[in-house]
Amino acid sequence: KSVALAGFTPATVAKVRAAMQQITKLNTLFAAEMATTSDPKIQEAIYADFQKKYMSAISAQGLSTSTYLQVITAAAKDPGLSQALNASAGAGAPIPAPP
Repeated sequence: KSVALAGFTPATVAKVRAAMQQITKLNTLFAAEMATTSDPKIQEAIYADFQKKYMSAISAQGLSTSTYLQVITAAAKDPGLSQALNASAGAGAPIPAPP
């Protein structure tokens, strides 16, 4: 069964899905690191470090941040695209976006 992908190619959707999986893992690590301190300066440094990691997860898939965000935004409005993105991320998993 072919799923409509809101005008995005299956290859692009697969790349976004792979980036999402990495970002989901990074989100877990990010939350754990942020929980280790209440110092705003340290939290800012952690945030900056993870911003780089999020961007690397996206670019490692050959995607621009813009393309990634376009697909994520479209998926919020398109159940078929959302389902295709979440297919391997786990049932009901939210679509992560870099913070």
